[in-house]
Amino acid sequence: MGYREQPDGSLADPAGRLPAIWFQHTPTPHPSRLHLDVWVPHTESAGVLSQLESQGAVLDERSAPGFTIASDHQGNRFCICTEQDR
Repeated sequence: MGYREQPDGSLADPAGRLPAIWFQHTPTPHPSRLHLDVWVPHTESAGVLSQLESQGAVLDERSAPGFTIASDHQGNRFCICTEQDR
């Protein structure tokens, strides 16, 4: 995809068109030992979250709008992150 590693460990599209991603290990006891954060502009986050929910993801919005934790049908968790409240 052409992503480049950033000083903070995240991966970013050098053209700035695609969302940056950051992989982090989660300390919680969970079978999914890798947690993916996907950054999207706040103005696009509602559409992304709506699409995830329509595909069966369970959303935990307690930390929104900064980030929303989504879980897929197998319990794998990932966050949709925005620049809001950061």
